[in-house]
Amino acid sequence: MSERNTVSRSLPASVRASRSIWVTNQVSVGTSLTLYAVEDQVPSGWTASEINHEGLFDPQSGKVKWGPFFDVTERALSYQLAAPTNSGGWVTIRGTASFNAELMPVSGVSNLLAIANHLPVAREDVFPRLPGLPLVLSVTNLLANDSDPDHDPLTVMEVTSIRDGRGT
Repeated sequence: MSERNTVSRSLPASVRASRSIWVTNQVSVGTSLTLYAVEDQVPSGWTASEINHEGLFDPQSGKVKWGPFFDVTERALSYQLAAPTNSGGWVTIRGTASFNAELMPVSGVSNLLAIANHLPVAREDVFPRLPGLPLVLSVTNLLANDSDPDHDPLTVMEVTSIRDGRGT
């Protein structure tokens, strides 16, 4: 066990809009500690989930909170941080730890690049068919000429109608 109380954050360098990443605050505690708590301030509009060690996310304040812990157990405090659909650019996660009521900032990585998600490009499909025979298409064939600039996987959400040989 360390003799110094510290919290150090680790997270990936970037996250794509509408996706999530894991954030971990590694807590090291000294033997004379009697009480500690940790909180992270997530960027405005972002959400946190899957918080371990009975931590909670307060959507009003945008804070993830753990503790108080009344022991000298070192913990890896983790959560999933979700970037909103419209995110893009650099954001900062700020954190504070309280060790025996003494406040200190969380060290480690604080800045995260949110990468904008670009819309896929859907191109018109043309499939010849013989008169009087049904046309059966696979999803693979339907998406063959479509693309996504971010290389995200493409899916067919629904086909709402087919009229006069045209589908929407």
